[in-house]
Amino acid sequence: MTQRGEDQVSLSLEGHTVDPHPFLGIKLNPWAAAVAELVLWIGYLQWHFCTRGKASPAEPVLRDIKTIENRDAVRTWDAVTPWLDADGAPVTRWDGETTITSQPIPDPDPDARGQIIDDANPKPAKWPEADFIVGNPPFIGASRMRDALGDGYAEALWTA
Repeated sequence: MTQRGEDQVSLSLEGHTVDPHPFLGIKLNPWAAAVAELVLWIGYLQWHFCTRGKASPAEPVLRDIKTIENRDAVRTWDAVTPWLDADGAPVTRWDGETTITSQPIPDPDPDARGQIIDDANPKPAKWPEADFIVGNPPFIGASRMRDALGDGYAEALWTA
């Protein structure tokens, strides 16, 4: 049985090593961005101990390298404007996720609502320069995009 890294070329050169710094990411959810950066460090530490044995990594072991950006990867905007009804109250919609039952057909929680907004001047987001892009975006078909993302986001996405 092959051990992890046994059949791989070591990425270390005399006095140099690979760490999470060159790995970039864009995550909309702040929690997911933090987890993604932590996963990079866990992978690095596993690689370090597999290739270096018990040798301690450089201190501090975990550093806030800020290579995983917390933002929308698809589009940017200049400002947001909330949708308001005729009485000036915010227009909301079901969040698309929260339910009050786990039946095959989900029953939306009427209290789980998000405000609908319009994005002023939506445009494609700029990505950091990279040699490779690996992604696992959620797929939402065109017929379900408005339901899944909301009117404001869908309109801004199509505009961008």
